Amino acid sequence: MNKPLMTACRVLALTLALSMTGSALAERVSTNGITYQSGGIGEEEQEKLRTEAPDFNLYITFAEKISGAYLTDIAVTIRNNAGATVLATTSEGPWFFARLPEGRYRITVGLAGAAGEEQTRVLQISRGKTAKLHFYWPGKESQ
Repeated sequence: MNKPLMTACRVLALTLALSMTGSALAERVSTNGITYQSGGIGEEEQEKLRTEAPDFNLYITFAEKISGAYLTDIAVTIRNNAGATVLATTSEGPWFFARLPEGRYRITVGLAGAAGEEQTRVLQISRGKTAKLHFYWPGKESQ
């Protein structure tokens, strides 16, 4: 390949990579009237989530128990007090934010593809308050 063509290909590849990085930042999603956002991989995405956090009333973090290393690809299921599933999704990053109506909820989370690794917590969402949950799993160091 000639040198100008190689240079053009490299510039095109870099441009595509940069545009994909920008679009890969955590985006808000709404399902069944529940708005949520997940991510937190890398400083840029964490900063974006920090600025948007005040719009949500539920913050969840996923990490390894011993090392504190963040975990991704976590299955998240939120059920209302009647037991109906209001949200079932996968958190793409270690941070998961949601805006829920006031009420009592059962949050079940699990490592994607790891049977028996689910954890469940019950919480109350109240007006003007933020609920924070931290879920930890044993890491490689503790096994």
